[in-house]
Amino acid sequence: MNNILATLPVGYAYYQILHDPQNQSSDCQVLEINPIFEQITGLTAADLVGKTLRAIASEQQNSPFNWLNFAQTLQSIPTPEQFEQYSASLNRWYQVHLTTPEPEFLVTTWIDITDRKAMEVQFSSNQDQQESLIRNTPKLDRRKNNLNWIANFSEGELDDQTIEKIAESKLSETLLLLNDAQRIANIGAWKLDVKTGKTEWTEQVYHIHEVAIGFDHNKTNGLEFYHPDDRPIIAQAIKIAIEEKQSFDVICRFITAKGNLRWVRASGYPLLKDNQVTHMVGMFQDITQVEEDKAAIAREQQFSKQILESMADGFSVIDAEGTQQDVNPAFCRITGFSKAELIGRKPPYPYWPLEELENIQVALRDTLVNGSGSYELVFQRKSGERFPVIVFARSLNDQNDQPLFFFANIQDITDQKKAQRELKESETRFHLAIAGTGAGLWDLDMVNNTVYFSPHWKKMLGYHDHEIENTFSGWQNLWHPDDTDRIQAAIDDYLSGKSKRYEIEHRLRHKDGSWRWILTRGEIIKNQQGEPIRWIGTNIDLSERKQMEEQLREKEKHTQMFFNQSLYGFFFMMLDEPIDWRREGDRPQLLDYAFYHQRMTRVNQAMLDQYGAKKADFIGLTPADLFAHDLDHGYEVWRKLFNQGQLHMETREQRLDGTPMIVDGQYTCLYDDQGRILGHFGVQVDITDRKESEAKLLAAKQMAEVANQAKSEFLANMSHEIRTPLNGVIGFTELLLQTPLNETQRQYVNNANVSGKALLAIINDILDFSKIEAGKLDLETIPTNLLDLLGEVIDILKYSAEHKGLELLLDISLPMPPIAHVDPVRLKQVLINLLNNAVKFTDQGEVELKLQFQDLGNGQGEYHFAVRDTGIGIRPEQQSKLFQAFSQADSSTTRKYGGTGLGLIISGLLVEKMGGTINVESVWGEGSIFEFKITTTFVNNPDQAAPFSRSLGIGRVLILDDNAKSRKILERYCTHWGIEAMGCGHDLATCQYLEQGNFDLVIIDYHLAGMDGLTVLEHLRSQLPSSLEAMPVILLHRSVDYENIRDRCQALDVQCHLVKPVKPDAFYRMLTTLNQATPSVECPLLMAKQSPATTIQRPCTVLIAEDVKVNMILSKALVKRALPNVRIIEATNGLEAIAAVDQHPIDLVLMDVQMPQMDGIEATRRIRAAEAQTGQRVAIVALTAGALKEEQERTFAVGMDGFLTKPMDFAKLQAVLGQYLGSPSGLPMEN
Repeated sequence: MNNILATLPVGYAYYQILHDPQNQSSDCQVLEINPIFEQITGLTAADLVGKTLRAIASEQQNSPFNWLNFAQTLQSIPTPEQFEQYSASLNRWYQVHLTTPEPEFLVTTWIDITDRKAMEVQFSSNQDQQESLIRNTPKLDRRKNNLNWIANFSEGELDDQTIEKIAESKLSETLLLLNDAQRIANIGAWKLDVKTGKTEWTEQVYHIHEVAIGFDHNKTNGLEFYHPDDRPIIAQAIKIAIEEKQSFDVICRFITAKGNLRWVRASGYPLLKDNQVTHMVGMFQDITQVEEDKAAIAREQQFSKQILESMADGFSVIDAEGTQQDVNPAFCRITGFSKAELIGRKPPYPYWPLEELENIQVALRDTLVNGSGSYELVFQRKSGERFPVIVFARSLNDQNDQPLFFFANIQDITDQKKAQRELKESETRFHLAIAGTGAGLWDLDMVNNTVYFSPHWKKMLGYHDHEIENTFSGWQNLWHPDDTDRIQAAIDDYLSGKSKRYEIEHRLRHKDGSWRWILTRGEIIKNQQGEPIRWIGTNIDLSERKQMEEQLREKEKHTQMFFNQSLYGFFFMMLDEPIDWRREGDRPQLLDYAFYHQRMTRVNQAMLDQYGAKKADFIGLTPADLFAHDLDHGYEVWRKLFNQGQLHMETREQRLDGTPMIVDGQYTCLYDDQGRILGHFGVQVDITDRKESEAKLLAAKQMAEVANQAKSEFLANMSHEIRTPLNGVIGFTELLLQTPLNETQRQYVNNANVSGKALLAIINDILDFSKIEAGKLDLETIPTNLLDLLGEVIDILKYSAEHKGLELLLDISLPMPPIAHVDPVRLKQVLINLLNNAVKFTDQGEVELKLQFQDLGNGQGEYHFAVRDTGIGIRPEQQSKLFQAFSQADSSTTRKYGGTGLGLIISGLLVEKMGGTINVESVWGEGSIFEFKITTTFVNNPDQAAPFSRSLGIGRVLILDDNAKSRKILERYCTHWGIEAMGCGHDLATCQYLEQGNFDLVIIDYHLAGMDGLTVLEHLRSQLPSSLEAMPVILLHRSVDYENIRDRCQALDVQCHLVKPVKPDAFYRMLTTLNQATPSVECPLLMAKQSPATTIQRPCTVLIAEDVKVNMILSKALVKRALPNVRIIEATNGLEAIAAVDQHPIDLVLMDVQMPQMDGIEATRRIRAAEAQTGQRVAIVALTAGALKEEQERTFAVGMDGFLTKPMDFAKLQAVLGQYLGSPSGLPMEN
């Protein structure tokens, strides 16, 4: 379309109407122009397109073209209409035609009428001269192209010939000029005598009418030349001009004397005399060419518009500035955007996805360089949906080869892509199906004698593509000599029609020289004349099947041997006639029939041996014969078998000599194709001896269980008896340690306390082992925060590790859901045991606790725990002893390191109950790794499971730590949180890093080789004061270091401390507080000093029921230590305890379970029974040396509220007292 516009002889401009807030048209925006319009205005498309007329008028105030006048004229004239516009830049007049091709858009066409305007001016001047001559000349008569003067004036004759000659000369000159101008512009002049209807024409008017010069014309026959449909227009125009004394100017269709259709422009104005119209004079112009040009433009515009609107593809126009100038309806339909939403938009356009911008810009640059191109891109619809397109783009350049516009055809290829995917999937399915059958394809062109063999066809025989000739003879060369005649006969029979299908098994030669059995199938394709042109088929390698058939024959042989020689009895029992067991109403009769008409038909030797029979005696036996000793039992067996179709059960049967036996059999019914029972086969074994052995074993097991119960009771009693004196030993030594002692006394007392606790630990291990062995240790699975649990484990072991100078590491993989369903107590017990062993057997180096996670889906995960050390290691021959009770890998280590050997066996058993296994990797002299995995469910709640969700706002971190493993752990944490971390030791590279990198934070380990971390920090600050002066610093140190480094930290303004090993949650919390006024300081030692033991100050009454005097004294001392204002009431048995509760207002009862006269269990039961009558309730906490779970369950069953084991732990006692006495009165607890 633009090429057409560029070649039009008229100016062309396309506008969009703009509206003000009141929806009134306020301006027009130029959308498109052609080169002629550029010449008219003196401006280029770059100066005009995309701008409003008023903006152009403002910018071009000094332009020769009157833009303001044009804008006002364009806005004031209704469409369709026309007006005239002068271009000063070209000194030309133009007739402007205004049309509305669609709502809100305008088109102007500019036709050069400069020559016509010149003629009109000349004509007007000539008319003035004519009127002067007419007024001064009696009559002008034109005959035979000669001018004759007729002096016939109404006012008399004028004899002055001079005047006549001058008039004649001037008139002749004027008429010659007028005729010449009229001829050039195809304009004629006319005059009408209003009164007579006579007309006068110039010569050009005759030419336009295509009549001879002498044609007799008047008003009437002059009007008849106009098109019948337009005749009323000209007649009405003349009539109104005469009546209203005004001019007229109309364009009408006109039919010449020769029948040619013309477009003419007729204009005229009246001549007045005494204010009356006497004559009409005017112009008559043939404007057929102009109108045809306008019609051609309109048709071209309509044609282009219809093409664009009817296109299935989208069409887009963008100018050189990137402004969206136009889109067609298909483009709007494809993208979902309306035309109004796109026209005038700048890039990026709303249909460009952000992720595709780079590809789109490459396409635009390519179009700019090459002028056109096609590109496969991705667009987006208004809904946000992405869809593939093919864009055919081209650019329109000016004479300087600069782009003016970019045009693009857009094809939505969503369906094409889908079809391609479906085709690819179909091809894949086809190839997979073929591959699944193991078939190779061949396609024989019978006209050209060429064959296509698929890659799998050749691969089946071990050949590459070039190694087999693609001809029929190339195929024949592979036939087995013994099969050639048979193959050729099958081909001839099929081609001649003798055989309906081509299918044959034969052998082909493999590349390795072996022969492969092949199943060949094929089908002929014929042309319209019925002649075979193609033969397509498949080859399937049957070699394996042939081998399997041979193996099957061999297997059948072996099966028969197994049947005959098996130690299990095999048999078949078949009915004389099939029975339909589905007829439920007939089942009693059918069962009777089967019992006497189902016969033994085949048996093996083992079956005969079971019954002590010979084959001749056994064949033909019926169920009635086999169960003659117990017909009811036999009927029950057969009924179950027929009901279920399969039956596995033990039956009581009899040998042929009458000896009873028990048989374990598996029986299966045999059915015909109608679902009727034909009989059944069975496999059975005589288990009489096994049953006797089982009975003996059961008796032995029951005896063992009784013994085991006795052992458990003995262990429980022993535990109670041992714990009772231990209660006094541990309790009183702890109390003694709180009193003033000299150093020697304190050492002796402390040794006694530690020895008592060691003995207690051994007792606990023995009890745990006993409970596990007895199957009475149950896991309590609850949601547990593993980050907290591992932190507690590390806190317990880090002091002993620090004491030995070991580096203790905690490595937790992130991300990891921290809340998992485990038994926290037992898991902690296992980890503490493994870590304690690692610390115990490591003299230098490091000990690491590592946790990794793998998501298994459906809310389940695998948690992988590992404890690694750099200790003494374990020899391979000693590793087998690790998990044996009361053993150690090396008995010599007992003297050096101590231990009973129960820890690992208990840990191994606990991990097994958790569903895992402890695995060991160890190298003697290098260290060991103990690891296990637990599969369990985890919590998906983001609030609980994602403790590291807040943005930290930290870009780069420098980590100074000479322990590479510790450094890598911190680097990995930082990377997971989006922080770039760089780690190094404390060598000279540190300064280089700080000089080159822009770090937000420095993390320094205090314990660096050769120089402590604070000294390193001082050195760095002296070397790089500008880099480190205001940079935050986190100091890593051991828990016991804080008191020693506190003053130096304050002097260096190091406010952030992290205790090693670093816990990820503590590390993360510290990073979040770096920008706070008071950063976090993690120092458990400091916190412990700031948190003294909790005591309860309010008065309260506690009843202690205890029969052992030593325990009573200890219990009272511990209670008074926790409750300074307590009143204690004593009871030595259950009866006294009941009486005390009845007589005194008591806040808490500490009730010993085992006491004389009445134990604590019975006493509690009676107290609770009495309280049911009064409505009051006192808290009762059990005191017992029995640490078994059963003991705890007994106390809770009778209504006790708490449970304390002996030896009594003061911290646990404090917790119980705080729980029941801490705040019931509302009194505060003093810290």
